Amino acid sequence: MSDSLPLEFEFISSMAPVQAEGTVAGRAFYFRSRYTTWRFTIAEQPDGDPVALALEDVPPSGAAWCRSGEVPGGRFAASYLPLDEARSIILECARDYIRERATGHDQSDHLRPG
Repeated sequence: MSDSLPLEFEFISSMAPVQAEGTVAGRAFYFRSRYTTWRFTIAEQPDGDPVALALEDVPPSGAAWCRSGEVPGGRFAASYLPLDEARSIILECARDYIRERATGHDQSDHLRPG
């Protein structure tokens, strides 16, 4: 468990791209940071693969929950995102996901679906 959240993950690549996979509240997720952007995707279905899910899988289909954002610093900044920054993004996304599921309200005012 991370930061007292139902979150387990490991980094599977530390640069070009930075990638992590794990679970949030028992649902599989995938994080990828490459070029200028990062993306965090949770598979809402037990048999879903978060790596294969795309924006069109976010509601109304309900197959995925996604967030993405820009990494400042140039064309390849996200590809070399420091792991502590990637960890912070993952924790923030996990918190938002859990809060949304508990309240039914979208918490993404600072993150864009992507």
